[in-house]
Amino acid sequence: MGAGVLCLALAVSTLLPVSDPAPVEEPVPEGFDEIEVLSIGVIAGPQGAFQVVLPGEKITRILGSNAVESEVARSQREWLETGIIPGGAKYHDMAERALLDLHMLMRAPDALPGAVVAAPTGIWEYVWPRDSAFISVAFSHTGHLQEAEEILGFLARVQRPDGLFEARYLPDGSGVPDDRPLQFDGCGWVPWAVAEWYSLAPADTRNAAARKFLPMVVGCLNAVERRVDTLTGLPEPSPDYWEVPETEATLGSTAALLLGTRQTARFLSEFAPERTDDIRRARTLAARLEWGITDHFATAGFPRRLTAPPRDASLAFLMPPFTDFAQAEAVTAWSEALENMRRPAGGVAPGESWRQDGVSWTPQTALAALVAAAGGDDQQAHHWLRWLDDHRTALGSIPEKVQSDGSPGDVAPLGWSAAVTLLALLELENGLGLGGYLSK
Repeated sequence: MGAGVLCLALAVSTLLPVSDPAPVEEPVPEGFDEIEVLSIGVIAGPQGAFQVVLPGEKITRILGSNAVESEVARSQREWLETGIIPGGAKYHDMAERALLDLHMLMRAPDALPGAVVAAPTGIWEYVWPRDSAFISVAFSHTGHLQEAEEILGFLARVQRPDGLFEARYLPDGSGVPDDRPLQFDGCGWVPWAVAEWYSLAPADTRNAAARKFLPMVVGCLNAVERRVDTLTGLPEPSPDYWEVPETEATLGSTAALLLGTRQTARFLSEFAPERTDDIRRARTLAARLEWGITDHFATAGFPRRLTAPPRDASLAFLMPPFTDFAQAEAVTAWSEALENMRRPAGGVAPGESWRQDGVSWTPQTALAALVAAAGGDDQQAHHWLRWLDDHRTALGSIPEKVQSDGSPGDVAPLGWSAAVTLLALLELENGLGLGGYLSK
């Protein structure tokens, strides 16, 4: 995808067909179903809200002349220039498109400021705290701190009185779309995002916003403290990124809550050092969760669930850059799990026990790139980043899924995938190695 394609994705003078992916010469392997492609990207719509681009759709693009960019193109370019585009020449196009896609996902119809939907259509057009936190962190590290702050502001607005977050929210802030159960890991990811934003925001302006986020962070601390067993160090059962009901604690939720409590202590120590009791509680809770993981999940080989041996991609959350160091056993388990999660097109599935449908998932593949970059394995990081780059849609967006034949599936862009990809590029480019830049 060249720079010209970026301009065309924003504005052209006439009706222009968007090219479909190259025809697949080989049939879908027997036993694998084709996945409907619901979108290949987003562009700016006439009233400021995004416009979904469908496969093969002709898009009306507005341009005064071939020599003058449209106002939309100019505003997008100016926005990009307020931050950085990671990845160097090799990944510039992918990073640029990922940033523009995340910016556009904040423009859902009737959305409140800071509401960033997971994807632009269907059951994805809602705000997940998990996805939003990753997007906020990505924006913080690319220098788009206003957008990162706005995302945190939306999350502070919709947080429940008991401190927890719903699984997902309507982007207009009016409530939830259905009766999905709570997902506790939101109280892990959101404090992490607040701590990252605060550490990078200008020192002369950040405290005013931080005061608005303080109740959200402490609310999460209170909520998690109530739900972690003091004897086992494990949280109550809750769905995680698999989006399925759970009857026992998962590694995904437990590791996210460990990250969140550590980052709560970090944020409070930097912003409100006088809150010594809250800092102590956060550190105590983090130690309890860490003990729970070590005493239960580690001794069982780091499974997704203690009663179900297969592992999943949540092992990534126990690795740099989400922590300063990783246990050797965790590194081995992660490496083995990645091999077992590989799919025909070259990406990975969410877990070892995931259905054998041939589908690669880009969020988990991007996590593999991020962990490799943070661990100093540049070769593996480039391997996964090249795969993500090679499997973008015709408009240049990263889809949620890649089918067994290598073609995109379901929706594009997926905000979580774009955000993790940007973080992987930043980690690789900065060359910070173990410990990374996400947890200080």
